[in-house]
Amino acid sequence: MESSQIREPKGQASDRDMNSNKTSQASEELQSNFKPELNEQLESQNQVVNALQSPEHEEEDVNETYYNFQLFLDQIQDTRCAPLIKYTRSFLRNFVTQRAIWSATEQDKLIKDFKTFIYSKYKDFKPFSDLNKTELRNAEEGMEKLLTGKLYHHLFSPLLAERAKAAGIEADKEHLDDIEKDKMFIKKVAEFKFIEPTNLDISFQNVKRVKKFTSFASIELNKMNNFKAPRDKMVCILNASKILFGLMKHSEETGADCFVPLLIYTLLSGKIENLVSNINFIERFRYSSLFRGEEAYYLSSLQAASNFILKLDKKSLTIENEKDFDTKYEQNIENVKQDQLQKEKLLKETKQEESSNMLDDVSNMVMNKLNEFFIQDEPQKEKKKEVHHKANSKNEDGEVASMIKQLEAKEHQETVETLTSMFPDLDVEIIEDVCIAKKHRIGPCVDVLLTLSN
Repeated sequence: MESSQIREPKGQASDRDMNSNKTSQASEELQSNFKPELNEQLESQNQVVNALQSPEHEEEDVNETYYNFQLFLDQIQDTRCAPLIKYTRSFLRNFVTQRAIWSATEQDKLIKDFKTFIYSKYKDFKPFSDLNKTELRNAEEGMEKLLTGKLYHHLFSPLLAERAKAAGIEADKEHLDDIEKDKMFIKKVAEFKFIEPTNLDISFQNVKRVKKFTSFASIELNKMNNFKAPRDKMVCILNASKILFGLMKHSEETGADCFVPLLIYTLLSGKIENLVSNINFIERFRYSSLFRGEEAYYLSSLQAASNFILKLDKKSLTIENEKDFDTKYEQNIENVKQDQLQKEKLLKETKQEESSNMLDDVSNMVMNKLNEFFIQDEPQKEKKKEVHHKANSKNEDGEVASMIKQLEAKEHQETVETLTSMFPDLDVEIIEDVCIAKKHRIGPCVDVLLTLSN
């Protein structure tokens, strides 16, 4: 109970300051009569409120970039901007029909030039000409997501190589180089996955916490493979980086001298597929004006960390006991060989079945709607067919919206479960409250929870 809730004796309101000490004592006496567990709960709730209301977290929420892809889809279907649809449809058609395989450099230039062109046209057509700066940025983000989503199998190196192989042609050197580096990266991670933080000059006292946080950061990075837009992949990098910066902040370690080694250890802690291809995809197809300062820093840091691992050898590490290190290295190499043999045996004995998940279903339904939208159908001659088509469209819209809500609920639950594993000493209810307040953004959530756990 707060002191403001205790009534002052009638006629003594002017003595408020003189009696403040007595009031505080009364409040403390009342609270001392509560059960110990209730006192702990009240204290925890106060900690949550204080952490969430700190100026740093308020500023972070205010500066959060607005993004609404569904709003963009509604805007682009406005009949007043029909020429924008024609430009986009023409570009997509020419991109996939004029040549079977474009080089990475050619793709970069083609898509960048088209985005520059189409963004300049926004000012000529409503509703885009009426948008403010924030809404216009959202429209630019939306167009980038639309383009890369439609062309993803033509742009992402592993998928492009599969298409080229199926067509009996060879992919260009740049895309093949991405794939070769992806394989080399996985090989290097397997070779040195046994190393300790001290081998990278990471001197945190709580090594157990370092391993736990870097493990979860690697999971966030691996989520890049679930998305097709540069922005969405970049969000995965941001989440992972903010987890590491939260760890640094609450361990009194700062600066790139600490962050990059932590990032390297994160990459060695998990099996992150297609890392180089994902990094290069973002670099090629993320429009330069959409990059925020921190995004460029995190991406360049990830690039530096991946390059370090690609060239990693014993000389790159800090080793105190050579004999002990060599023993662990040889044992790890043997384990890697056994794992590979077991994997090959499993592939021979079992048939790999393709699985579908909700994210794939939602993505496919949205892309199907976009396909219908960008293919100019012949006008319906019969009114019944037109009504039936509209009814089906409404049903599909409702189904997509429902699936998106289910997907969001699943992602929110996974975030809570992840954070619960990271902070086992905190009550689940507190973690859920923080997630709701921070809109389930894992980076800000980690920062708040670290404050509460210290």
